[in-house]
Amino acid sequence: ICPCQGEKSLHKVRAFIQSHPFATVLIAASLFRIIAIIWSKGFIHSDDHYDTVAIAYDWLKSGLFGPDGFMHWKDQPGIASGRFPLYTLILYGTMKVYTWFGVHSLDTMMYGIRFVHALISMIPVVVTYSIVRRFTRNDRWALVGGLFAALHFVAPFLGVRCLIETVGGEVWLAAIYGFYRYREKQEIRWLWLAGIMTGFA
Repeated sequence: ICPCQGEKSLHKVRAFIQSHPFATVLIAASLFRIIAIIWSKGFIHSDDHYDTVAIAYDWLKSGLFGPDGFMHWKDQPGIASGRFPLYTLILYGTMKVYTWFGVHSLDTMMYGIRFVHALISMIPVVVTYSIVRRFTRNDRWALVGGLFAALHFVAPFLGVRCLIETVGGEVWLAAIYGFYRYREKQEIRWLWLAGIMTGFA
């Protein structure tokens, strides 16, 4: 390849980044998360497996409800557990979709679960880019902020793991963003977003 072709390619990349900073951030974040979905296995805390994934997989094999009519949690009725089941039900739903395609291996299902987490972990990337862009009114600073949230340290790799509190925190960021947009514009839709995301988080 002649040097002039390399320079042209580099110029095209720079031109794309300058004219599409938000798309650049999303592409970079997505690429790193795709890699993480494939290779970032395991959990940072044991309860991320035993109190979420294992429970959801048990529901998949044994059904959601015990003989007493209550949702069961390991060998106990759901009313004996101190955990809210929404997050675990999301994992269960992801696993259920896999069974429709004849997949019953938990190891294979974890790719889909990590994909769901990858999507959720994009929330801080979008929020960071939007906030920096809104306050600085500068695409370059927004690009830096967005890339920082997208790529900093091991964020893409931890973001795809089953981290109960991290998932809640990522959704909570969307709630905070909605609240600040409401204060800025007084549009009720942003308050609805903040309320729904707060409850979901």
